Amino acid sequence: MGCRVSVVWGLAVVLVAVGSRASGGAAPSVSFEAAAVVVGGLAPSAEAVVFGVGRGMARFLPYELAVAQRLSADAEGTVRLELPQPVPEPSVWIAVPLDGGEVVLAAPPGSEVREIAFPGRGLPASLRRLEDTRTALEVLWVRPGPPADGSVGAWAGHVRDGSDRDGDGDEDRKMSVRLELLEPLGDSPPAPEALAPGDVLVGIDARSLEVYTFRLRG
Repeated sequence: MGCRVSVVWGLAVVLVAVGSRASGGAAPSVSFEAAAVVVGGLAPSAEAVVFGVGRGMARFLPYELAVAQRLSADAEGTVRLELPQPVPEPSVWIAVPLDGGEVVLAAPPGSEVREIAFPGRGLPASLRRLEDTRTALEVLWVRPGPPADGSVGAWAGHVRDGSDRDGDGDEDRKMSVRLELLEPLGDSPPAPEALAPGDVLVGIDARSLEVYTFRLRG
């Protein structure tokens, strides 16, 4: 997915941590610079996924920003995501370390994390489709695990009602997100056919910036 900008023409941070590290250590931290998102508290050289959606103004024109990247931490355990423009004030950000899978939600000053419940219908028994009544959604799927596990990875993408990634194919104000069509991030393999225990799903509504998270328990 990388960084998608649609042109429609160290700061304080709100944090919500979901889950905990298997080792019992502290969850990662997220902070913001003028045009960068910084994730700290990782193990040296560990990988993390940074996922964010926001709206901003550039030269008096509004734009939407959607970014998802799989990045490696430096020797200090820090990941830095540079953006092509300043961090939008109305935005929401998610960091997910690939070695643990805990989810950290964050918003810059002037924004708030608007976390909502996972959709009532959620996932069918096949664990292959994400059901949602919205007309557009930014989706992230993360499979955490040991670095040597070849199935570990992350996948993301924009899903619109009636698009190829909408399983019912109709513009009917509801979606059945085809998770297997999400794009691999970084060195991730092609998306699996279905969710597995420990997998993380994140959905962000680009209009309202409402966000929900789900982790499949074993």
